[in-house]
Amino acid sequence: MSTSKIPAWLPNWKDASAYKKPRDEWFVKIMIWEFLRRNPEYQADYKRFADLPDLRPGGGKTAKIYNKGMMLTDDMCFRYCEPPALPGETWEQYQLRVGDYVIEDMPLIEHLMEKWCITYMADPEKDDGYAKINAHIEMPPYDLQIENAVDAAGFITRRPAPDKPEHVTLRFDLRYGIDKQLKKAKEALKLWKDHLENGPTPYQLDKEQSKNHKNQLRGYLRAFDADLAGAFPQEIGKRLFPKDIDIEARRKKAARAVKLGKDLVNGAYKNLIRLKDDRH
Repeated sequence: MSTSKIPAWLPNWKDASAYKKPRDEWFVKIMIWEFLRRNPEYQADYKRFADLPDLRPGGGKTAKIYNKGMMLTDDMCFRYCEPPALPGETWEQYQLRVGDYVIEDMPLIEHLMEKWCITYMADPEKDDGYAKINAHIEMPPYDLQIENAVDAAGFITRRPAPDKPEHVTLRFDLRYGIDKQLKKAKEALKLWKDHLENGPTPYQLDKEQSKNHKNQLRGYLRAFDADLAGAFPQEIGKRLFPKDIDIEARRKKAARAVKLGKDLVNGAYKNLIRLKDDRH
C-alpha cells in the first residue's frame, strides 16, 4: 500500500470505465502518458520547469523555450550542470569553481526531455498530455517485452542475454500439446539464427499478443492507482480479477499487477513503444 500523495486528477480506480480501453487508436501513447504523469519525480521536474520565467528582465524569451540559445547572463536555473551549480551562482562563478571538470552542461529543457524520453514537458494534471509529449523511445534490441507473452498453446520464447547471443533458452508448458510447441520452438530458433547471421530484426508483438498486452496495461494502471489510494491486494484482486474464485491466487495477481504498475510509472513506460499501435 502506497503512502504517496494522491493527485486530485487521479480517477476512481474502482470505476473501470474511467480507464480507456485499447480500442482507442492512441492507446499506447495514452498509456505512456498515464504512467509518466503519475511519476512523482516527473511531477516535480515539471513544476521546476513551469516555474521558470518565460521572459528575460530586459525583454526576449528565456532559454526555457526549446532551441532558444543560452546566454551567459541567463540564470543558472535554466541550465543542467554536472557537477551541479550552487544556489545563486552565476555562470562565470560556476566556471571559476569547477574549471575543466564540467561533466555536462545543457539547457534544462533539453536535459528533461532526454531524461523522460519526450519532446515536450506536458502538465501532469492535463489528460491530453499524450498528444503533446511525442515520446521518442528507441526499441531495445534484446529485452523485448515487459513480461513474457504466453500464447494459447503454452509456448514461451525467451531472447538470449546480450552477452551470450548464441545461447538460447526455450520453455515449454506440459499442460499443452508437445508437437505444436516443438513446431513453434523450431520457428523461434530459426528466427534467432537469422537474427545472429543477418543482424537485428525489428520486433513487434503480433496482433493478438499486442491486444493482450494492452488489456493488461489498463489493469496495471488501475492497480497502481488502487495502491496509491490505499487499497490492499485483497480488495484490488476482487475488483480486477472477479472471475477468479481462488482468493489467494487473486491476491497474488493483484500484488503482481501493483508491482508492474509501479515499474511502468518508474520508467518501464519507455518500453511501451514496442507494442503495436494498431489503427483500425
